Amino acid sequence: MSGRLKTIKIKADKQIKTFFNEQALNFSEQHGNSKKLFIYRIKLLAEWGRFKKNDIVLDIGCGVGHHLIALADRFTKGIGIDFSPEMIKEARKRLQNSPLQNHISFYVDDAEEITKIENHSTDIVICIGALEHMRNRQRVFTMVNRVLKNNGRFVCLTPNGSYFWYRTMAPLFGVDTRHLSTDYFLDSNEVKELLRSTGFQHSKIGYWTFIPKGDMHPLMGLSLQMFDWFGRLFKISSLRGGLVFLAKLNRNYD
Repeated sequence: MSGRLKTIKIKADKQIKTFFNEQALNFSEQHGNSKKLFIYRIKLLAEWGRFKKNDIVLDIGCGVGHHLIALADRFTKGIGIDFSPEMIKEARKRLQNSPLQNHISFYVDDAEEITKIENHSTDIVICIGALEHMRNRQRVFTMVNRVLKNNGRFVCLTPNGSYFWYRTMAPLFGVDTRHLSTDYFLDSNEVKELLRSTGFQHSKIGYWTFIPKGDMHPLMGLSLQMFDWFGRLFKISSLRGGLVFLAKLNRNYD
């Protein structure tokens, strides 16, 4: 069974930036009904983030900024960063149409450095569909720790590295699953270890419906939808394509 995705071999970091600059110019939902999937992700973020009116929220790898803009009425200030200048340019264009544009700012910045955000200045950091593209995840988690206030939260939606499509089915059919050769899908144990090693003491991990239909043959997409339903019903994590986690930060200053 043939797939639709062909992994791009990355030899230099500038190729990654070029890829996302090009994506920004023709950004669209790739894996199903854009409106339904967007509403679903916003609902997940609201449930896991539990935003408060006085929160300052940072979105790392924000892309075109649509998630942050949609959530803007739930907190006092939102900041989106992305290392792709074209993504930020598109995010700023979208922001012009928001009645809450004064609550949000977008900057070109790298999640592995976060130079635009001061230490201990944000209440919650969110990351949606971007962590898998970040090369030094240990560094990213360390930077998230740095910018969060004490008792801050880190909420992330990312593909599930233990998903049987990635682990078993795709290799069996010889189908590519990564857009870039540098992409990496974390499993729950890897997330826990990253959080532990970067100073996050409390975490909650769950799963969400993510089926990368745009990357595969339509018939396989339908089959995975059935498996996802089965996985939700019987709580089988390997049948769920999406991983979600909430990490809380309690610094010990003693």
